[in-house]
Amino acid sequence: MRRFVVAVVLALGVGVSGVPAGADVADPDAVQVAAVDATQLPDVEVSILAPPGLAGQPVEPGTFALTEGGVPREIEVRQQPGSEQDIVLAIDVSGGMSGPALDDVKRAASEFVRQAPTGAHIGVVAISSTPQVVSEMTSDTDDLLRKIDGLKAGGNSAIADSVVVAAEMLDKGEAPNNILLLLTDGADTSSVHPMSEIPSVLSRARASLYTVQMSTPETNAAMLQQITRESRGQHATAEDTAALGAIYQSAARALGNLYVVRYDSESGGETQVVVSVRIGTAHRVSDPFPVTLPASASVLPAQTSTAHGFFASSTGMVIGLLACYLALAGGALALVGKAPARISAERRGRQENQDSVLSRFAERLVQWIDQNLRRRGRIAARTEALHEAGLKFRPGDYIALVGAAVVTAAALGLLVSGVLLALLLAGVTVGLSNVYLRVMAGRRRAAFADQLDDSLQLLASNLRAGHSMLRALDAVSREAESPTSEEFARIVNETRVGRDLGDSLDDVARRMQSEDFNWIAQAIAINREVGGDLAEVLDQVGHTIRERNQIRRQVKALAAEGKMSAYVLMALPFGLTAFLMVSNPEYLSRLTDNVVGYVMIGVGLVMLTVGGLWMNKVVSVKF
Repeated sequence: MRRFVVAVVLALGVGVSGVPAGADVADPDAVQVAAVDATQLPDVEVSILAPPGLAGQPVEPGTFALTEGGVPREIEVRQQPGSEQDIVLAIDVSGGMSGPALDDVKRAASEFVRQAPTGAHIGVVAISSTPQVVSEMTSDTDDLLRKIDGLKAGGNSAIADSVVVAAEMLDKGEAPNNILLLLTDGADTSSVHPMSEIPSVLSRARASLYTVQMSTPETNAAMLQQITRESRGQHATAEDTAALGAIYQSAARALGNLYVVRYDSESGGETQVVVSVRIGTAHRVSDPFPVTLPASASVLPAQTSTAHGFFASSTGMVIGLLACYLALAGGALALVGKAPARISAERRGRQENQDSVLSRFAERLVQWIDQNLRRRGRIAARTEALHEAGLKFRPGDYIALVGAAVVTAAALGLLVSGVLLALLLAGVTVGLSNVYLRVMAGRRRAAFADQLDDSLQLLASNLRAGHSMLRALDAVSREAESPTSEEFARIVNETRVGRDLGDSLDDVARRMQSEDFNWIAQAIAINREVGGDLAEVLDQVGHTIRERNQIRRQVKALAAEGKMSAYVLMALPFGLTAFLMVSNPEYLSRLTDNVVGYVMIGVGLVMLTVGGLWMNKVVSVKF
């Protein structure tokens, strides 16, 4: 069913002067049910034409009442504003309408525009040998009147072609109520499209057809009435121009007095809707309007109640999926984040029997990943990367967590858009996991460099107190902060199991990428070969390192503004894109509608990358 098929029955069937004798005369105070929209069950909307006495009056409680199958229903009522109506006037200006007849037609059309609902969008199409769009859809009354006044008669009648043009104008609009008011004598003499095509054209445009037929020597009443009937429209005949003017005025008043009544249906199958309106002491009741509802309409509320709301939307599903992922990630961290327990085989067997299925699955998955890494010779590199980042995970633990994040990101992308976004998010997640390791390792190295001068002072103090080198290193590992304590503890442990002290020190310098600590390792190695006062040497080295750190911090402070500018400029395009995607997606659609847009995106990304590398060189100061 078309939405709000407006019945301008009062407008097209009202008894006025000039209507031929014997025509049906409608009650001007009648309540007319125009249509029932049951496409959104259980919500049903009824479009009605109210009596003229209600026009311009506020809708008071109790003014409207509705029964469905004889049962009263609770209703919500609103007046349909003109902004929800798109109207096209198709006016025949062929040679047969020349002279005084055209002047009367223009006066009737102008009066319709003046009395049309405020805010309605109205267009005008002139029917001649070829359709002429006199005015596009507009609510500017003065402009419409000026263009209607400029109509000139001439040529033949291309009625079907003009209807096609009018339907295209209506289809471009967004109003729920599309109306085509056609004035002609019914004789099509020059159209390319057949008259039989009009009903399907209007159906695609979701438009209602109302025809006003002028009686002329070329009148083809049978054809026009058949087209109107097939289009489920309304038809009226004007024997003279006086009747034409009255019909147009009544149509305009009727369109301004439309109301929409909404209620929740509890019926099914064949039923009837009756609407009543109370105005003062008068009580008007509409004729029963037959409605066909699905047989299961009464159970629809229970079935569809879960299909609405926040958690049925895409946003709700995404948030729910994220919540599930966070819960699983927390459980996985709790399970695999602990170091493996060193217990006997007998107790280990009892412990495995007590563990949950999820815990055993996670442990076996991690062991399988570690075995594959060891078989391929990558276990040492992965372990070293995690240690440099300060993460106390086994390689299998970290890879399992990254895998869970990749699966979740891919599921989100598949839910929101499709396979392409799913693959993109999965790749981005893998890349971010590597970036995270590098960032954490960089922070750890920076903290180690900041603590180095204090660590050297502590090491020199222990040597000056008479402790051996190994005891002095152990004292630093116990008293210094992380990560210095962790690195010095590793030196001590490696030396205790037989590794050469110089090799352990060189490994720390390489792992921390510290040129300063490399000097310390060289100083200790030279002292072990030639002897001397190592404490004094370390004091001198520490003094140099403190001065270098002071200069480095000063350079960092001076470059902070430039780095912040670089971060803002790099993030600005992505931030603006995200904002526009949320606030006005159509603004960016032009970039994805053609090849030129994709080329511009590619060029922008290349220039952004070049600019980022350039700014990185500017703010990265080496000394």
